[in-house]
Amino acid sequence: MSHGVVLVTTSNRHPDDLYKNGIQRSSFIPCINLLKTSLRVLNLDSTTDYRKIPRPPSGVYHHPLDKAAVTHAEKWFRFLGNFDGDPPHTATHHVWGRNVEVPRASGDAALFTFDELIGKATGAADYLELMRTYHAFIITGVPGMTHRQRDLARRFITFIDAVYESRAKLVLTTAVPLFQLFMSADEIDEALEGGRKSGSVKDAEDHESVDDVMRQMMDDLGMNMKMLKNSSMFSGDEERFAFSRALSRLSEMGSKEWVERGLGMEHRGGLNEREGWQRVRSRWREDSM
Repeated sequence: MSHGVVLVTTSNRHPDDLYKNGIQRSSFIPCINLLKTSLRVLNLDSTTDYRKIPRPPSGVYHHPLDKAAVTHAEKWFRFLGNFDGDPPHTATHHVWGRNVEVPRASGDAALFTFDELIGKATGAADYLELMRTYHAFIITGVPGMTHRQRDLARRFITFIDAVYESRAKLVLTTAVPLFQLFMSADEIDEALEGGRKSGSVKDAEDHESVDDVMRQMMDDLGMNMKMLKNSSMFSGDEERFAFSRALSRLSEMGSKEWVERGLGMEHRGGLNEREGWQRVRSRWREDSM
């Protein structure tokens, strides 16, 4: 401490109670006095037992499609739904004279397999109708989509856009990592090889009009916009933009802030304590100026 070292430590006891009733505790007293005189002691004895506050399961996206994927989807469905007040059931919604079937619904949550929602002839109108009723969607069995499944990819991107614009929650179980949803590993390798031969693949360069998430992914893969534009993965600039935007939105919707927003968790404990701590910290900063 004489050298200006900053020490931050926590304990479930006040310094006066450290090593209480310990053998030869008297030899430890000088250390306790040093802690009390050199450090600022804060009492964080919260009235809230944070262990009892319901928290979401960790991570909204899971791959591969193994047994754990089934558990992942069920945990999220139970968390986001209302099993006690509205047990899981089927539901039917009417859109322009057609029926949109929801295999499992509970409260504000709906659970589909990818084939049940995207594999059928559904579109933007269907997705928007679902957004009016549900605020959380669990989609299982999402495959990797190559250029042979471009229709599925476009339909899935339309659904992602609808979820994002509605500020809904999205849980996925996927066969591949997110960055391989719309292009296979072989397509990535083919595009990279073509880019290297043409000299368009170098260190990170020329990433115009690409969002940060897409840019980071491309940098990790050694990709750039010139290579993408010369590849056969996308049919045009609009599709390239939709692809990169979908990845960006999936990344944002996977964040803790997105998942916990609107769940009322701030009212289950801790909000007043956090605000109080911020006020105390603000005063300390003023005192040190």
